[in-house]
Amino acid sequence: MGFYSRFLTCKMTIQRTRRLQYGQWTRTVRQTLRIPLKSVATVVLLIFLNTDSLAREEKELLLLFSDPWPPYIQGAQDPALCGGGRWIELIDTIFERVEGYRVNCALKPWARVLDEARSGITDGVILLGKTKEREQYLEYVDWLTTNRVVVWYSVEHFPKGLEWETMNDFQGLIIGKIRKSINGKEFVAARENGLPLEIYETVHELQLYRMLLAGRIDVAAIPELIAIGTIKKNGWEKRLTRMKKPLARDRLFFAFSKKSEASRLVPKINTIIREMKKNGMIDKILSGKQ
Repeated sequence: MGFYSRFLTCKMTIQRTRRLQYGQWTRTVRQTLRIPLKSVATVVLLIFLNTDSLAREEKELLLLFSDPWPPYIQGAQDPALCGGGRWIELIDTIFERVEGYRVNCALKPWARVLDEARSGITDGVILLGKTKEREQYLEYVDWLTTNRVVVWYSVEHFPKGLEWETMNDFQGLIIGKIRKSINGKEFVAARENGLPLEIYETVHELQLYRMLLAGRIDVAAIPELIAIGTIKKNGWEKRLTRMKKPLARDRLFFAFSKKSEASRLVPKINTIIREMKKNGMIDKILSGKQ
């Protein structure tokens, strides 16, 4: 490999890792270009000037979510960050095809996520379902996958098990759901139609699991795949289980605030999503087979 080729390789490495400290940059330059230490500073400056101009051309979009949803959103040591995960990988893959933009994801309570998207404080929401109310202030991309919502309960508190056929079967039980989440919307609709259901709403999803274990609520509506990951991570497999009949099958999206300039990207992103569905890329990423 000639010097120019090594220079381009070095430049691309630094462009992908703009948050590196100067010392890490210089090591990258020395190892890739194999040049004396006295020449490193000049080369780093040239790459920095070129890379910084490219960085300024990229707009950083902030998309919010509420809690870690392993394996889709793994979370990080910093509880305010989304970390990695299959959904994050999918979003990053989509935006690799959208020139001039990159996405960051942060975690906040779900009600605040929606409020900030409505007001335009943030650019949008990285993962959610669709409702008519949300469509008033969010511009959705095409759906990416489906979401099976099931009802969970504590084996310790209901050793004989629980199953349901109609909403009437939930009378007398304390039902848990996330405030302003569509997971469990069927319970809310049934109560609005006159069925006397007792619904307790929490801020964070992790509270639902803990309240089930403590017996403070009897059942909770949580997406199946996400709950399986969280329960396994916390070692609750023998303590929490789900009813056989699903509560709902919803589609999952990401969406931009209509007050964000990012909303104009929706047609282009939808074209990318259609191509990725056609070649199977979305399924591969979300199944972990990528």
